[in-house]
Amino acid sequence: MDKLIEMFEESGKFIKKLAVFCFFVGIAASLILAIVFGKTPQGRYDEMSFNFFAFLGILIGSLLVNLVSSIFLYAFGDLVDNVKSIANNRSANQDDSDEGNILNSAIKENNNVNYSDSWVCKKCGTRNPKSRLSCKDCGEYK
Repeated sequence: MDKLIEMFEESGKFIKKLAVFCFFVGIAASLILAIVFGKTPQGRYDEMSFNFFAFLGILIGSLLVNLVSSIFLYAFGDLVDNVKSIANNRSANQDDSDEGNILNSAIKENNNVNYSDSWVCKKCGTRNPKSRLSCKDCGEYK
């Protein structure tokens, strides 16, 4: 049970390992498919003979499909890892929220030019247009 929980906690690494495994299995499957379907009927008695061009076409096509799908699967695993690290960094930075809010408020206030037609949110410090009843970032009402 602990292995299963660990697998879900490290799902990005698991997906990347799965992508590499699928890539190598796909190479073997591509070779087998090319050999099996590389044989085409020749002659009037439907004798099967090996067709090199059919073999080569099937092999190249299946290898390309395998490569592209493995790259996408690996990239998805990498994306999962990156999202987790961003979330961990963000939660670590939440501890310094007072300094961050002051800095964010200053940056957000300086981004807008017309200050007379706006109001500043008490909760997050975002400058909002006067016509808005709630903050565009956090939803807090005036």
